[in-house]
Amino acid sequence: MDDKFDFYRTVNQTAFELCQRHGWGAHGYAAKLSERAKTEGDEEDGLFWRAVEAALTPRNASG
Repeated sequence: MDDKFDFYRTVNQTAFELCQRHGWGAHGYAAKLSERAKTEGDEEDGLFWRAVEAALTPRNASG
């Protein structure tokens, strides 16, 4: 359980920092990092950046 908690704590911390640096476009930046990791064959890093992207992607109020 601690590993999972640490993963999401790190994801949220990274998402916050990216948002501070990149504003509304932070989710796009995280998506680029995810794709780069994927093309380089680093699946674990790709999943991390995908989680950061998901944390940053704006959601609409209707669902």
